[in-house]
Amino acid sequence: MHNKIGPRHKESVYQAMLAGALVAAGLSVEREHKVEIVVEDKVHGLLYIDHLVEGRVIVERKALAHLLTNDELAQVMTYLAATGFPVGLLLNLKVFEQRR
Repeated sequence: MHNKIGPRHKESVYQAMLAGALVAAGLSVEREHKVEIVVEDKVHGLLYIDHLVEGRVIVERKALAHLLTNDELAQVMTYLAATGFPVGLLLNLKVFEQRR
């Protein structure tokens, strides 16, 4: 994606491009998949997964200028726990510019 449009775009632009690339590869993709946290028949919270691929793979994308942290990893782990889905991918789509 960065090769096509370069850095410094909003995350939503990269999200749309990633979804398009996944669909072009023949995969089903749902953007902003809503997950309700339900306990004892009451909704206690909502989560929104960036991309749900093939109905079972969570893809969380970031566009951060820093290396991914445990906080970003914990977000994906929360999604896995809430859904029971088997796989979660955490992608940082930001290109790090080299300083001279």
